[in-house]
Amino acid sequence: MQVFQLIEGISPILYHMTSIYAAGKIVTENRFKLSASFGNDSEQQVGSQKHFFLSTTRSRMGGYTVRGAYDGHVIMVLDGKKLAHNYSGGPVQYWDRSMIALDHKYDETEDRVYADEPYIENATKFITKRRQYVTLKI
Repeated sequence: MQVFQLIEGISPILYHMTSIYAAGKIVTENRFKLSASFGNDSEQQVGSQKHFFLSTTRSRMGGYTVRGAYDGHVIMVLDGKKLAHNYSGGPVQYWDRSMIALDHKYDETEDRVYADEPYIENATKFITKRRQYVTLKI
């Protein structure tokens, strides 16, 4: 009998949504500024042993991007395989299942990339595409 172990990690393609201003800083400074995983109790419960994380999503059309895509935001497509060489991470279900059942936009399909430091340096080597979202009003 063969036994297989399933270990979830960073998805091969990730999407990171941010403001145009923050996207400009990421590109010009060539680094991602991460969020603190020790900021509040709920973050500590879903986080890892690492102190910082980059919030991404596995789906371009997940609840996070659908809820947040509006004027002045950019979605960066990231190479999860490259990120996985130096960083740990994996799926996080931040919202309760009852919230997702109430409104599918709460199903964020979030992947977090964890790090010990507050920045991921050489950001541009992980970015494969950038797409700006602008709402057209008729």
